[in-house]
Amino acid sequence: MRDKYKNWLGSMNRASSEKPSKKERKSQNQFQKNMLIFNILGAAHAQLHNYDSAVAYFELILEMKPDDGNSYYNIGVAMQDKGDLRSAIKNYRKAITCNPNHATTYYNLGNAFQEVGNLESAIENYAKAIKLKPDYAEAWNNIVFPMQAIKPNFSSVGEILSLFLEQSESQKYKGAKSIL
Repeated sequence: MRDKYKNWLGSMNRASSEKPSKKERKSQNQFQKNMLIFNILGAAHAQLHNYDSAVAYFELILEMKPDDGNSYYNIGVAMQDKGDLRSAIKNYRKAITCNPNHATTYYNLGNAFQEVGNLESAIENYAKAIKLKPDYAEAWNNIVFPMQAIKPNFSSVGEILSLFLEQSESQKYKGAKSIL
């Protein structure tokens, strides 16, 4: 499997004027099909709560493509659903390394941190999710609970969000203050 991946990478790194051979195109197609099949099987096993099997399929993808952020994300979700929060956090971090613009990964990482009681990290990751996707309602909802736990003397959710918006560097958030 790894040889097919290396052949595929080699053909992708060629000068754009060169066309891949028929054998290389066939290898590329098979590689993509295998990744898709493993992803579908992993997702199916996760839905059936067979988390170890799900992880095994996502790891097969990582053997073929070690920088596949979606597979790290999917392993994180499976591990979080299984209750292995340490592994979930580790895999979400790897997913972010591969794809730092995936708001849902930050959101899920925030959820995992909140579950282990690391409220500051939860807030930080919810905020990153919101920064990437300002209309992320779930992240806005979830950021309130750890903020309220850290600062229980706030009288309203609007007051918490106002504080968050004031501290934000993004103009998008500052514009949202008028809603509160």
